[in-house]
Amino acid sequence: MRNKFTIKKLDDGRALLNLGCGTTMDHKWNNIDFSPYAFLVRHKALAFFTRKLGLLSDQRFERLSGLDPNIIRWDLKRGIPFANDQFDAIYTSNLLEHFDLQNAISLLEECHRVLRKDGILRIVVPDLETLVRNYVDTLNNAKKDSKKINIHLRAIDNIFEQIIRVEPYGTSRQQRFVRFIENLLRRNAQSSGEAHRWMYDSVSLINYLNKVGFKKIVVCNYRTSNINDFNSYKFDLKLSHSERDLSLFIEGIKNE
Repeated sequence: MRNKFTIKKLDDGRALLNLGCGTTMDHKWNNIDFSPYAFLVRHKALAFFTRKLGLLSDQRFERLSGLDPNIIRWDLKRGIPFANDQFDAIYTSNLLEHFDLQNAISLLEECHRVLRKDGILRIVVPDLETLVRNYVDTLNNAKKDSKKINIHLRAIDNIFEQIIRVEPYGTSRQQRFVRFIENLLRRNAQSSGEAHRWMYDSVSLINYLNKVGFKKIVVCNYRTSNINDFNSYKFDLKLSHSERDLSLFIEGIKNE
């Protein structure tokens, strides 16, 4: 495969790739996403027009203005649109769980393919182990003290809500007419790719990374990384306390 897009590089020569970036990005990275934001940022006139019509809220428009103007809009189910051995690091947060397992493994294979030797893949996903432990702990607490039922209900919600979600979250928070239009265009959370299709714990994700060829796989936290100067981009430092606590941070190296 040839590079379908120009690759941005840092002053030190490194090329960094952010997959499924959403609105979490740095303009020095090569950012890929398939959301409406990735479409509108490349069609500014349409963004202004939809805002004038009231179809794009001020909050969304402001968020759009801060995005990388060179963001790549691409469906990652089609693979990663770059040739072999192109990148020194890949970051992907809250993406893998939106793929069914087979497509997720295929994406991991693609990450391995486009990384250079000694390149690092950093993955952030909801941590199934933590979610289940929270469920069991809050269940036991609620059995002892009925006043703790709401904490237990939140633990259940954390596991299931995004699996069974019908309407995309952002759409559900819009005015009635905008919701109607967006539901026509985006359909439901499953069709828009927002619903969770699989979940991971450290053991299962390490297993899949091993199978596609990654080595030296380590569990990190939101502050630790083997990617040089990673915290300067503040990707994981911007996570809320609950997101940090409920997430799994893993890195693997391509060393062949």
